[in-house]
Amino acid sequence: MHDVFISYSRVDSIFALKLADALALAKRDVWIDREDIRMTAEWWAEIRSGIEGAENVLVLLSPELIGSPVCHMEIEHARNLGKRIIYLNHRPFTRDDAAQSVLNRLAKDVYVNTLIGDRNPMILFETNWKALSASQQVMFPYDTTRSERFRKGEAETDDERAAREAEDTAFDVTFERLRAALDLDLAHVRQHTRLLQRATEWHDSKQEAALLLYGEEVADAEGWLTGWDVDAKRRAESGESPKQPEPLPLQRDYIAASRAAEDVRLLRDAQRERSIRNFRRAALVLGIVGALALVAVLIAIPITLNSLSSNATAQAQVATADVALVTATQVAQQVATADNVLVTATAVVERVSTGEARENALGTDIARAGVTLTAVPPMLTYAAQALDDSLIQQDIALQMANAFISLLQNNPRDALLLLDNLVQAYPDQQLAYQSRGLVLDLLNENDAALSDLNTAVSLNPQNEQNYVNRGILLNELGRYDDALADFNAALTLVPGLSVAYLNRGFAHLSLGEFEEAIADYSLVQEGMAGYVEALYQRAIAYVALDRYAEALADLDHAIEIEPDYADAFALRGAVRMFLGQVEEGYADWESAEALGITISQGILDTAQFAFQTLTAVPTPRP
Repeated sequence: MHDVFISYSRVDSIFALKLADALALAKRDVWIDREDIRMTAEWWAEIRSGIEGAENVLVLLSPELIGSPVCHMEIEHARNLGKRIIYLNHRPFTRDDAAQSVLNRLAKDVYVNTLIGDRNPMILFETNWKALSASQQVMFPYDTTRSERFRKGEAETDDERAAREAEDTAFDVTFERLRAALDLDLAHVRQHTRLLQRATEWHDSKQEAALLLYGEEVADAEGWLTGWDVDAKRRAESGESPKQPEPLPLQRDYIAASRAAEDVRLLRDAQRERSIRNFRRAALVLGIVGALALVAVLIAIPITLNSLSSNATAQAQVATADVALVTATQVAQQVATADNVLVTATAVVERVSTGEARENALGTDIARAGVTLTAVPPMLTYAAQALDDSLIQQDIALQMANAFISLLQNNPRDALLLLDNLVQAYPDQQLAYQSRGLVLDLLNENDAALSDLNTAVSLNPQNEQNYVNRGILLNELGRYDDALADFNAALTLVPGLSVAYLNRGFAHLSLGEFEEAIADYSLVQEGMAGYVEALYQRAIAYVALDRYAEALADLDHAIEIEPDYADAFALRGAVRMFLGQVEEGYADWESAEALGITISQGILDTAQFAFQTLTAVPTPRP
């Protein structure tokens, strides 16, 4: 951006350059065409760009400027952009002489006629003349003859020197008035220029959503516009002219469009954050409840070891534990509330406590038997090892249960302390790192969480839940490509794993890969029919692809299953408004607000544009 664009006639070049140098010394950035080059399309494009990027346009009025069709085009462009124009009356002129000069120039300059095109040049002249006549002008006479003779070293009399010095003093006085005028309402003028440039770029790109204002920019622009409107109303009531430059319709449209997009972004971010929290909670429940189920299975192992008769029998018992863990993980997906999990965790802890003495006694007996390996059947050695592993897993699961109870009682730091001790006690057990990683994730300690989940994967690369948990965290961190790799790894290990499809769908959705997201959410429905989060996320992907009927079907289904699903009401309302179903859309938004989601007035006022913005790009610019 520039502080000043100077429009002048070549006849006034000496004065224009003197003015530009003075402005530069006053630390003003000046755009001035210093080169007397031939007019071309590229030259005219540069002139227009210079005006567009300037906060003020200085017009050096003289007979030659008023008689120049090109200067009239510059003034017209500045007026159309709502620029603050300051007219400096440098040399006197008359309307009739100026009009004749315009006609004479058109008669002999082919390129000027090309620039004017099929417009009537005299209408352009009359329009500018009216604007000029209605504007205040800064009288800025200056005879450059004396200063030029002095600059060239020509001799001057005392009277000539006195006249030159008086001329320079008058220039300085008038220049200070000009500088004060440039500084008047400077913040307003700069914001006008900034928004005009942004709005023009947005308009020229066919309203590309990525070029809209973002975050605090929207609030700043709205504050600027509202401030001007309030001030203009006050001035009108007192008979004053409004502050210049006035906001243009293009700027108003741009700010309104930005507000609509910002409201949708905030709504979508809130929905995404809720989705992440849901996925995070799901991961924790899957991990912890699966571990609790492992405790229950392991309690039975020492009791059944008394009846072991062969190595095959011991292997069967271990296999049974693995099957039970997988089954428990599947059941965990259906856990509805934290209270149910708390009851389960407490019950398991109690069962572990009552069975611990028997397990310790049995472990001692088998360990003693293992001392006399010479005559002891290999079956007993295997049983002793199996028991040792089971007791480790049991202790890990018990501490996980205690940590989970601390979490449910809103004591996350207590939970983390338990799991820190667990990792210290069992530094080679992936389940310990997996558990601590999940809790660190809940505490938003992302780097530490990722480190633990990385360790869990390295300790047991065949555990699909390790990949799922790490993938969820990578989603939260915005590392969607890395997250996809983890979900793919989990699905390679356990094809059809619904939780992997669910979170992989979220990664695809965040990357704007809507078809892939729909495919994954559909696979979730095959494994977990009626899972509302998958229905809702799939609806977003359908909307992005303009498949509104399918989006509405998913949202209807989600709301039927979960009647208090606020996000689904909000999105369904937006779809309905876009499709012209205004009453139904407002009804959905009222339901969403009743359930705790705020639908801003910006969305209500610009629903159709807002929805178009939502579907334009998956993620707006920062």
